[in-house]
Amino acid sequence: MTDRELYFRLFQLDADGNGIHVKTDRTGRKRTLTISTLYPDPEVLPEVLKECNEWVMEGI
Repeated sequence: MTDRELYFRLFQLDADGNGIHVKTDRTGRKRTLTISTLYPDPEVLPEVLKECNEWVMEGI
């Protein structure tokens, strides 16, 4: 999954609107994922984590 695909999936979940912000960074082979939350929606957070986990696992 590319960064763009991850962001599109998070957009579909309305992650930002539900208090969840995700940032990705790639430097060579190093991939960094940062998840920040401010009053996250408890129904959306597990879906966001699932999508982020898929992004991480594809890099391994």
